[in-house]
Amino acid sequence: MKIKKMLELHQQNTVPMALVTNFGDGFLLQKNQLYRIIRSLALREGFAYTTEFNLAYLTLPLSQLDLFLDTKKIPYFDNVSILWEVEKKIPNTTVWDEIVDNLKTNHVFHESCHAVARSLSKKYFYAEISEEKKLLQIMIEESFANSCELLAIIDVDDEAHRLFYEMNSYIFMCDDRSNLKNLIQNFGREFVFYFVVICYLHSNFMYTQFEDRNIERILKFLSFSSAEYEVFKKDQKKIKSLRSVAKLTLALNPRFRMVTSVFYLRLCGFKYQPNELKKIDFMTQLETDIRFKQFLSQLAKEIKI
Repeated sequence: MKIKKMLELHQQNTVPMALVTNFGDGFLLQKNQLYRIIRSLALREGFAYTTEFNLAYLTLPLSQLDLFLDTKKIPYFDNVSILWEVEKKIPNTTVWDEIVDNLKTNHVFHESCHAVARSLSKKYFYAEISEEKKLLQIMIEESFANSCELLAIIDVDDEAHRLFYEMNSYIFMCDDRSNLKNLIQNFGREFVFYFVVICYLHSNFMYTQFEDRNIERILKFLSFSSAEYEVFKKDQKKIKSLRSVAKLTLALNPRFRMVTSVFYLRLCGFKYQPNELKKIDFMTQLETDIRFKQFLSQLAKEIKI
């Protein structure tokens, strides 16, 4: 696709809360339900978006996460003006594949998910909570952002939508839309939201595979009785769809997981190594501290799952 066409789509699709200098932002707000909901929630919570130059964010974005959560200013880059400049210089010539690898991406969707999750988590968790509970709170926030990016691909149904979404998301696995749709058809959107978030928790706690006992424990947390689970196990189609989506959550780039789960946690004052994270029984905390279930329930409610 030529950038002229994409610029036209960018310009034609705009809404009042769109960032006009974030490529494809208005299009995604118009066409992608979850992208739009997250933006509305972030604005409701008092967050704003800024292109003010931030050298630290430019060079090491993750180091600035807590700063923008505290200041409620989410940074992004103007990646539209340069495209108009190129189009003016060589009209109707440049195709997307020629510039995509060099064009600066934005991650306001992921960052906005963090903004929403942090705003809501403050209602359930306070400074005096234990280190392990604070760790799980942070991991849920990250897993929520991962989950929203994955679930939003359900709406990605054409080339323009795909290209714009790739410019605004860390996670993009369009080929796996069918697995997500099948899971939703079998279990419903609310169940899928909870299941995906908890699967991403396993991923962020450095799990590398799902065993049957992991799936069973997640289902029991989601109120499956032992008898119901025994019946459920006999439905191979449903089991297969669960395993397929669980596997998707482990597809995070290992380096990305390492940075998120180790480096960022160190910035937050934690000193866990990857092998230590995997040993933490976070599921017991989910099961025994009602606040975590309430937090997840509120997240699901807010994004209208």
